Amino acid sequence: MIKIYPPTKEGSKEMFDDFEKGDFDRKERLENAQDISNELEIEASLEAKNAYDEKLEAEAREQTDNEEYLKEMELREQEKVDYGELDRNSL
Repeated sequence: MIKIYPPTKEGSKEMFDDFEKGDFDRKERLENAQDISNELEIEASLEAKNAYDEKLEAEAREQTDNEEYLKEMELREQEKVDYGELDRNSL
């Protein structure tokens, strides 16, 4: 919307006041946009951190599962050896 100011001292003052108000509004909008940008950046950072933490937890679970599997396989091997020795000794 275009506003026409009268070519008077009051018109000049009104134009200057509107200009300052518009400049203030623009600064406020820029600050709000910066605040929103900062919030989005923080949120994205937290999401990335959470994703990384979940990845580390999954890797730790996988490592634990692998270690448990290896222990179980070693026990089975030991049982086979023990039973094999018992069978030979009983003959």
